[in-house]
Amino acid sequence: RPIQHWTLDNGARVYFVENRALPMIDVSVDFPAGHARDSRATSGTANLAIGLMRMGAGGLSESELSARLADVGAQMSTRFDPDRSGYQLRTLSSPAEREQAVGVLARVLREPAFPEPVLSREKERLLAGLREADTKPETTAERAFAAALFRDHPYGLRAAGELDSVPRITRDDVSAFFRRWMRSD
Repeated sequence: RPIQHWTLDNGARVYFVENRALPMIDVSVDFPAGHARDSRATSGTANLAIGLMRMGAGGLSESELSARLADVGAQMSTRFDPDRSGYQLRTLSSPAEREQAVGVLARVLREPAFPEPVLSREKERLLAGLREADTKPETTAERAFAAALFRDHPYGLRAAGELDSVPRITRDDVSAFFRRWMRSD
């Protein structure tokens, strides 16, 4: 299938492949906002930003956003690596289902709320996971290898964040990261 592509007025690049064999639409939105945008002091901010976007947006809570997707059988997931982060949406192409699912994605991408209680909960969950990972020999080996290979570059930091940086991340930090890196232009 041929790939059609164009650039929107705001600078966002669109790539489109049409296949009428399935009554589904897949949408993928990527930002140059991976964990390499973090520093030692801010490690974990990128991870929290991409995750928290779907946990309250556009006046809807985490459970309301999830319910709207479930009501139309849509699936939304995140992607996160050193250089990029983003969202994927899979939904039925029929108008009602498509409109509701794309509406949820639009709220998440344009109006994340980064609720303070959710941020606190997610930081605690993240810290527990980091502490658990630190008990495993493979984690120690991976961290030593990354530090030797990348030294002070952000690639040498954990994607999820560091035990000493995550507790200091504030809602303002996450919101500023979003405004700087998760933009359509």
